[in-house]
Amino acid sequence: GDLGRKNQIYSLKGLDRIWPHRVNSIQRLRYLYPDFAGFECDIRFDAASRLLYVAHDPEDISPLVFSDYLSQADREHKLFWLDVKNLDSLNLELFCAAIQQLDQRYDIKNRIIIESADTSALIRINALGWLGSLYLPADLSGGLIDQNKSMVAITAFLSNHPTLISQDIGMHDFITAHFGQVKQLTWDLRFKDALNQ
Repeated sequence: GDLGRKNQIYSLKGLDRIWPHRVNSIQRLRYLYPDFAGFECDIRFDAASRLLYVAHDPEDISPLVFSDYLSQADREHKLFWLDVKNLDSLNLELFCAAIQQLDQRYDIKNRIIIESADTSALIRINALGWLGSLYLPADLSGGLIDQNKSMVAITAFLSNHPTLISQDIGMHDFITAHFGQVKQLTWDLRFKDALNQ
């Protein structure tokens, strides 16, 4: 949609479309910063403090918050793909208020992708003018869940809401076959030392 295409991700060409995955420390961000246009990082939102903590798992939470990336290392206004691990109906409005405040301070709306598995959250995020990405679980292609029911629901959602799709590289062919018209965000951790510096 026109709203999503305002995002700077659509201006990227060639190697600028390749971003490092799980950039969950200031050290890793600083090390990789000169060489990439954007970075994927994992976010755990804390509704009580209204802070976006940079952490993949709950036990990984430290004092590092996403605003540290923007205030300490974002000289060139890089792009970020935020994999928000715990976004749901209970914390959605507080998250939206927090991300809107970050936008007012750092002007980030056109250079952020917000990833979530929660379709209601993505609808709200899109309504506020943010580019969202629907995370699809790996078991969707493995038949471990009711695939037909899930495919119908995903197709209906995608036909009514402009968004990207996010998934592991192992699902790329499956997603392309079923949702070929939708732009994909894909990560690949198969190569040696994928998460080192």
